[in-house]
Amino acid sequence: MIDTVPQIVMLTFDDAVTVLNHGLFEDMMRDRVNPNGAKASATFFVSHEYNNYQLTHDLYTSGHEIALHSITHQTNTMYWANLNETGWSAEICGQKRQMAHFAKIPEDKVDEI
Repeated sequence: MIDTVPQIVMLTFDDAVTVLNHGLFEDMMRDRVNPNGAKASATFFVSHEYNNYQLTHDLYTSGHEIALHSITHQTNTMYWANLNETGWSAEICGQKRQMAHFAKIPEDKVDEI
């Protein structure tokens, strides 16, 4: 029965792509394929602070999905609860523009959470 049930695994990574973690990501994903032979990929939920946009671009061109947290990646929930529309736009749309500019990833190819 298990052979007929689709198995889906979502692989995600959180926060900035840096010179310290990029090699690990490449090593983990190298030569990984799905049962249908397609290359396995991950979603990277990237924050702005400390992010290396060139390495983020490398992950994107390798077939991985790039998604965004926000520019500031605030952990204080009251910050988000009290943020107005202008603030939300600055946090999310601003980071999307940064990703397009610095990582050379088209805005329509970047997901937001």
